[in-house]
Amino acid sequence: LSPFKGLHLLIEALAHFKACEVELSIFGADDGTGYADSLRQKTINNSNIHWKGVISQAIVQYEMQRHDLLCLCSTFSEMSPLVIQEARAARIPVLASNVYGNIEQIVHGKNGLIFKMNDVMSLRKQIATIINNPYILESISKNIQDPVLFATISKSHSEMYKSLF
Repeated sequence: LSPFKGLHLLIEALAHFKACEVELSIFGADDGTGYADSLRQKTINNSNIHWKGVISQAIVQYEMQRHDLLCLCSTFSEMSPLVIQEARAARIPVLASNVYGNIEQIVHGKNGLIFKMNDVMSLRKQIATIINNPYILESISKNIQDPVLFATISKSHSEMYKSLF
């Protein structure tokens, strides 16, 4: 849990909704900077926000399947967040910021939802869309494709490099 992942944006966006409208489970390790502690303190009275801590890789997919959506509020471009692939494997939609790494994997309204990076209003608008249209996540879930295997990616990249020589 670090500021780069944008959890503070999500917590700020959720402050505008009733606790009965949305529930948040937070998974991850503290980065040692006090960031997570400050957010935990800020949300101590929020009955709809649950701090789950670190979980083993063996149960990531199981835990994801217990939820309706993965929210990835990246505040910087990432190469290709594995958590999006994990969400695909769990067949749950992703709501993510429009940074590189996310937008190559998510088509807004088709296999996930996108909001403007560092824009709490944009994030809040997407959350409201989900709350006001309870069937949107079900519709999006139908378009989620299986994650691409690393072996497939490796083969594709090898063939691309070979074609250059």
